[in-house]
Amino acid sequence: FRCCCYSVCLHRSPNADQHSMPGILVGVLTVSDRCAAGAAVDSSGPAVRELLHQHNPLFEIETAIVPDEVTAIQKTITTWIDDKGFHLVITTGGTGFAARDVTPEAVGPLLDRLAPGITAHMLNQSLHVTPMAMLSRPVCGIRKTALVITVPGSKRAAVECVGFVLPAISHALDLLLQNKVAEEQVHASMASGSQVPEPHVERHSHHGHHHGHHCSHNASQSDIHAHARGRVAERMRQSPYPMVAVPEAIGAITSRTAALPAIDMDVRQARGMILAADVLAPEDHPPFPASIKDGYAVVAADGPGVFRVLGPVTAGGMASFRVEPGTVARITTGAPVPDGADAVVQVEDTELVEASPEGEEKQIRVLSTVKPGCDIRAVGSDISKGQRLLAAGSVLGPSELGVLLSAGILTVPVLRRPRVAVMSTGDELVEPGAADVPKGSIRDSNRFMLIAVLQDFGVDVTDLGIVSDTMDTLRAAFEKLRDGGGVDAVITSGGVSMGEKDLLKPLLAELGATIHFARVNMKPGKPTTYATLPAQDRDIAVFALPGNPVSCMVTFHLFVAPSLRKMMGRNPGFPIVKVALANEVSPDHSRPEYHRAILRCEGSAQPIAFSTGVQCSSRLLSMAGANALLIVPAGSGTRPQGSVLDAIVIDRL
Repeated sequence: FRCCCYSVCLHRSPNADQHSMPGILVGVLTVSDRCAAGAAVDSSGPAVRELLHQHNPLFEIETAIVPDEVTAIQKTITTWIDDKGFHLVITTGGTGFAARDVTPEAVGPLLDRLAPGITAHMLNQSLHVTPMAMLSRPVCGIRKTALVITVPGSKRAAVECVGFVLPAISHALDLLLQNKVAEEQVHASMASGSQVPEPHVERHSHHGHHHGHHCSHNASQSDIHAHARGRVAERMRQSPYPMVAVPEAIGAITSRTAALPAIDMDVRQARGMILAADVLAPEDHPPFPASIKDGYAVVAADGPGVFRVLGPVTAGGMASFRVEPGTVARITTGAPVPDGADAVVQVEDTELVEASPEGEEKQIRVLSTVKPGCDIRAVGSDISKGQRLLAAGSVLGPSELGVLLSAGILTVPVLRRPRVAVMSTGDELVEPGAADVPKGSIRDSNRFMLIAVLQDFGVDVTDLGIVSDTMDTLRAAFEKLRDGGGVDAVITSGGVSMGEKDLLKPLLAELGATIHFARVNMKPGKPTTYATLPAQDRDIAVFALPGNPVSCMVTFHLFVAPSLRKMMGRNPGFPIVKVALANEVSPDHSRPEYHRAILRCEGSAQPIAFSTGVQCSSRLLSMAGANALLIVPAGSGTRPQGSVLDAIVIDRL
């Protein structure tokens, strides 16, 4: 059965709200020597905190980190429950077999009553994920009127275990706190066999404790996704997702993006790739003493004079003779210097003395004095064996490829190219090549723009085509990606606003994705959504971009591009320059605007920004030729010609 999540947003009878519980106080305690000492960053605690907040935005959550010490663990838990009146405490870490894993020993003595059902369910579900769960030693129980649950320390295991027991936590708290109204509702639903209202999962990023997020007392928790079930009249009229600033949104993305794993690649196919490790020279270069110039290999001590020419030495060959005092060898640039010679005299510093009837040189006169080593590249003078040729993180351009190939290196470790799937959503869309476009339909341009810009990035693109606006078709597309698509990210356009056919956010919630943000304080692109969808062996980044073509492209450059750059091992940031306006610009009164512009350097030290005209988010012409996005702060009035603004460079100047 499904237990309802306590919240003032539950759909109840008109008089039920007067019995609502106060805010639930929750503590998330990370137990880790390394995190407590600052030697490692806590990832499991924040992940559990976010999951709990998504489960119930009214949870008032406090976090703490303590070392793997019984007294430190017990002190924090007793302070939270006995002194501060906390209702729920979840610990992460210290439940294994290591000598320092003492969380069960610390928590057990604090409990008045055990909760073996919660422990058994966590272990049972965890064993379906990995047999190694048998090595976990969770303890769950009750202290006074508080529920205490211990989970493993890894981020994934902690989130999984808390997720397994979340459906029962709210009802457990109702029972502990004697919330009779909620308790009777759950029992009545169980007795009747009807489905208990499902808890609303609000998925967005947060920083610090979350306060002041309120739902209407007259709306059920499910209203946010009512339209996805065909109950349009019950949908929310205002988005429940908080508005985040652009820098915060970018930070939410890049903080969750890591460089992709390394693969070995043929150097000749690796242009534009990022080296995953240092590359060392396997041999000296040149591997022999080589002539720098066309001329004669000589014995430097001979000095100027007339000398017999032994014969030629050319690049790619080795001399069959030795240069002795009183003799020279004709030599070409790059040829191996023959044994006995220790310098090269350039041809310009010699004269012909005698030639054979066949035109071969027999004697020449050397006109200059040279020192040993003159015009000779010594062995290893360019590259010595073991020298670092290229550092990890280097971008493999033409010169870098040349260095590798000159050293005989044919395979290098590089960061794998991102694999990105692209889909357009919307019943109104038809393929661009459609002969007949039905009334009410439009040609799909977003998908092909996104594919083109992704190809410019050098990523591997999968075209998922047009997906219609139904939960079934969208679910099938995402489940295919999740269960075997092998992609690192999926980019969608359309379906993220407040319309009855905007189904992506309810679908993502249904599939267990975490929605980190779903509204951004910007124009265009306010409904841009970023989520992570758990897959078989990784999280898939989901960039749900608006359907208006300009909004789609602007949000790609602001949010998708930084993630791709970080996946590829590059700096995720984009260049920002100061520009002078060639045209007057009118800002939006409430949101910063990313105004499309063409930057030109017209003899001045500062680039000049020319607006691309009307900035309507559906007017794709405003993107044509644009190589920058002007950051126009919200405000009143206008920015006159000559004003200086920041501009994000998105293409070549």
